[in-house]
Amino acid sequence: MTTSSPSPIAVSPARRMAFKVVAALTGVLAGFVVFGLPSLISPWFASGDQVLHRAHDFGWGVLMGLIVSVGALTQLRRPEEKVAGAQQVALAAVALLLVALLTLPPNPLPTVLAVLAALLVYLHPVRARVLRGASQPSPAMATIALAGAVPLLWYAVAQAATQRGAPATDPHAELLHYGAMAAMALALALVAGLGALRTVGWQIPALCAGLGAVWFGVGSAAFPDSESSFGLLGGAVAVLAGIAYLAAARLETRRASPRRPPPT
Repeated sequence: MTTSSPSPIAVSPARRMAFKVVAALTGVLAGFVVFGLPSLISPWFASGDQVLHRAHDFGWGVLMGLIVSVGALTQLRRPEEKVAGAQQVALAAVALLLVALLTLPPNPLPTVLAVLAALLVYLHPVRARVLRGASQPSPAMATIALAGAVPLLWYAVAQAATQRGAPATDPHAELLHYGAMAAMALALALVAGLGALRTVGWQIPALCAGLGAVWFGVGSAAFPDSESSFGLLGGAVAVLAGIAYLAAARLETRRASPRRPPPT
């Protein structure tokens, strides 16, 4: 079955420009100012004190680099066709803000991200579609997402509890790393579910969730003794789950693509 492209909606140039500014600010803040995108790579080259934080850096890269930054930057071009990218940013902001309210001391980043995500939704050229979220759910993707949500939510609760109970001398707690990992796991579960709903532009959260599971799984398997790592077995399972989710997304894309007539 094919899906038609969203019809264009008249939006004032000022609103469209403001929307693009907010999308760019969100993408740059998450991707570079707080080192979201570099954190996807830097753990492989960690040295000195940074060796302790390898798994945390991988998780931060998944949360702020893959989910928030990529989701925001996709909105800079044809956002009407990529509604799910804005929804993805909003879900990540909700996850981070919720964990921050429950487990973290006062910190400006969750609030700033929540404000930017709210502006991104409010200024979106097709705001009604972002809020309505009409979808065509994929049973296969939903099954994998729900199965993965169970260990992810368990991990998020455990990391949040560790953040609350850790002594002040714990270097990971001092840097709020356990709370960040709880937000990463919660956001990953939410974004995988969003991809399974197949809202407009669903390939964005599907790709980010699948790659996020694979990337954190690889990092966990490579550094099983790193604090907050999934471990060798857990990392391998995350990689396989991410690949299965990506494969299911690929099949959905092929089913939705119009069939070309055979050559004559």
